[in-house]
Amino acid sequence: MAKVVTFGEIMLRLATPRRERFTQAREFEVTYGGGECNVAVSLAHFGVDATFVTAIPDNDIGQACINYVRQFGVDTSQILRQGKRLGIYFLESGAAMRASKVVYDRAGSSIAEIKTGTVDWEKVFKGADWFHFTGITPAISKSAAEVCAEASEAAAQLGLTVSADMNYRKAGGHAPVAPNPPLVTCRSPGNDEAPDEARRRRYRQRGRCRKVSRRRSRRRGRDDR
Repeated sequence: MAKVVTFGEIMLRLATPRRERFTQAREFEVTYGGGECNVAVSLAHFGVDATFVTAIPDNDIGQACINYVRQFGVDTSQILRQGKRLGIYFLESGAAMRASKVVYDRAGSSIAEIKTGTVDWEKVFKGADWFHFTGITPAISKSAAEVCAEASEAAAQLGLTVSADMNYRKAGGHAPVAPNPPLVTCRSPGNDEAPDEARRRRYRQRGRCRKVSRRRSRRRGRDDR
């Protein structure tokens, strides 16, 4: 069975109950989640050996977060305990014609302050076959982008398949300091899943983007021009 490692931010989600508006709510439902963590949880449900790597504060909220992820069978042993806070997002669930609304409070989160050299990637990737991250992670901060690049390069050198889901969110609530993640994160991935606009953002050149799109189209049995 394959072993998969994912890396990214996990956040505290505070959701209004009963589809209430933020202005109506007097309580919030608590869960934890993030793109890469959700992938690890989903894989664990399919019986895949999944490890999630992130950075969270060394306090009771951080421990509650770990306990939440661990209950799904995800390996949390490589999570760093550092920094001062866990990122938060508030969710107002939509109802009928009213769309859902999200408010982010993630500035200065533990993973935003992560530094290169703090994760022993050779140890993390021991016995692993696959490394996965998303476009959200390099956009969190300059240092998070550097660590993402560091991890991608280490995984590629160790022979892992590297996948990247470029689901970058313009309204993600992160500081606009890393809209252009290091190019190493573009060179390493063996699998790149992204809508056209996100892919253009990532490859920076429409021509290169079109080449990637055509390669993907040919694999699917069509040629989009």
